[in-house]
Formats: sequence, C-alpha cells, structure tokens
Amino acid sequence: RIFIGGSHVNLHYRKLLSDFGELVDFAVIGETERTICNIIENLDNKERLSMVSGIVFKEEIDKQHCCDRIDDLDTIDFPAYEHFESVKRNNGKMEYYPIMTSRGCPYSCTFCAGPKISGKKWRFRSPQSVVDEIESALKKYKTQNLEIFDDNFLLDKERVMKIMEMVLKRKIRMRFRFGNGVRADKLDEENVEIMKRAGLYEVGMGIESADPGIFNSIKKGEDFEKIEKAIKLLRKYNINVGGSFIIGLPGATLEKDIKSVKFANRMGFSWRYTAWCYFTPYPSTEAYDIIKKDVSEDLIEKSHRRGHFTANFIETKEYPLEERIIVRSIGAKIPPVHPDYGKWALLRLFLKMEATVLKYRDKDMGFFKFNI
Repeated sequence: RIFIGGSHVNLHYRKLLSDFGELVDFAVIGETERTICNIIENLDNKERLSMVSGIVFKEEIDKQHCCDRIDDLDTIDFPAYEHFESVKRNNGKMEYYPIMTSRGCPYSCTFCAGPKISGKKWRFRSPQSVVDEIESALKKYKTQNLEIFDDNFLLDKERVMKIMEMVLKRKIRMRFRFGNGVRADKLDEENVEIMKRAGLYEVGMGIESADPGIFNSIKKGEDFEKIEKAIKLLRKYNINVGGSFIIGLPGATLEKDIKSVKFANRMGFSWRYTAWCYFTPYPSTEAYDIIKKDVSEDLIEKSHRRGHFTANFIETKEYPLEERIIVRSIGAKIPPVHPDYGKWALLRLFLKMEATVLKYRDKDMGFFKFNI
C-alpha cells in the first residue's frame, strides 16, 4: 500500500486526495509514531484500518477526521538514524544531531501553520528524557554538534534551566544552535548565560519584518524593542546571531521590506546566519485568507512547490514579483535569480537592483560585494 503524510498533508489532505487519490491508498494526518504501528497491524483489513485515528481514504474526504496527538512525549522512542542511508554511508556518523524536545505552539502568527499542524497546546518532554537522548546520541553518532528544532524551546524557563544544568552536571561536551529560531522575549541574562556555558554558539531570531506596521499585523505578540535587546544580550556572550525575514507578507511593499534589510545591516547580521524567505501562504492561516483575495489559488498551489528560498508566483499590484526578488538579492547579497527567467531578464533585474540600492542608500544600506 502507498500512503502520504507530513505537514503539507495535514493542511491540505482533502485537495491532495482529490487530485492524487488514484496514486495513493490513503492519507495520514496528525502525529504518526503510534498511528504507523496501527497501520502496520491492520494493513490487510480496510475496515479495521479505517477505524485507526488519522487515516483518511479518498471516499471519506468530506467527513470530519480525528488525528492523533501525543500528550506524553517521553513515551516516544529516540530516533534510530543509524538506519538512514545517509548515515550508513558516513560510517554511522552525523555532522549535526537534530532534536525536538517539545511540540505545539500557543501563539497566533498570521503566516504560520504550526498551530494547525501540531496544535495550540504546548507539549514538552522532561529534562531527563531530553538530556538522556542528547548524551546517548552524541556518543552513538560520533558528533558534538546538536541542532534544536523546537518552535518553542524557551517557553518554560524552569525546564530550560534544568536541561542546561543536567548537561553541565553530566559534563556533556557539545555545541548547539537553534535551527528553528527562538522568540526574543523569552531570552534573559540567566538563561543565555547558562546556555552559553552548555555550548550554545548560534541563534536565529524570528524577526519576519522590521516595518512596524507589518510586524504588528502578523500578531506575533512580541515587542520589537525586545528583539534588539536580545540581540545585544547574545552578542555580550559572543553567540552568533542572525535573523529570519519574510519577503512579501500581506501589506508589504518594496519600501517596507527594505526596512528589514537595513535593520539586518544595522544589527551586523552575517549573511551566513540570516535567512531571507519568500512569503508562502499556507492553507488554514490568516495570511492565506488575506492573500487569496489578490492571488489565485492555482498560483498559491504552484508556489508551494518552490520552497522558501526560490522565487515563487506570489505578487500583488503594490508589490510585483520582480521587486520581491530584488529585495531578497539585496538582503542576501546575491545576484537576482529566478528559475523561469532567461539571462536578459536577469540582467534587467540586476540593473533594477542597482537602481534600488542607489535610491535607498544610507548608513544602513550601502554598496556590497556578492556572497558568491
């Protein structure tokens, strides 16, 4: 049998089954650690399979479906990456070990589908479970590099402190970074200091936009001033700091997104630690409902195939695609690129980019060398 699952399926399973139902037997929504076991046990019995939480057949797409969410994350086994071909080819070694210590997000950012995928309730693993996995994994996969992919690792300060204290007590030698970013309003002197001692060396801040109007409109529930304070605090402890920005959020224009470029330059972000992402509207988000008034669902669907760092098909009358490409080029310090443009179109974009730099040039945005 062939079935599909994952984040995109969770958001869009009705359309996917409607479009590709002939190619797959069913879709799986929700968290699948338990579901996959039930699927294997009932694979040859469709009647029993249809009773498994999270299973959706094409003929049932119009029904309401329950999905499995695991409250006690400590009951999930540690990942067995040794079975991955990439790890086998590398003699069992991993350059970075990825870990998730919690799931769910209580916030309401308009552009983010996280709460729709993993729920608004924040569920977390115990410090004991987290540190046990770190200790065994770093030995098993012969690495000292850890990447934390939680959406909200810092949500419970007491838990953060206990994890770091246990790492230090066990004398675990590691270097770690936050691959999914952190919220600035959850950083303070105490937790930054102990995380630095435990091995923190790089943090990406989820900034999204430095334009006050756009920043407030995306409902992060965060004070922009705290972002600047958090950056200074991390720099005090010699921790590499970068930011993630979204180009083309609802209501954005070239002039507004240029403010993000200038902010990144003023903060001294290295291009190595900074991500310039094109806005991609996800189903079931507030931003999706806003943008579909100006962009067809067909173009939105095509944009899902491009990813965050490749120019997609989202544009508005106030903010054409070419201007979005120009902003990303200036921010990332790379030549303008688009997979569908020929060399003359790209040359024209390059000249427009140079004109944009001249127009907005000041102490926070001067000429630059390309990162190529």
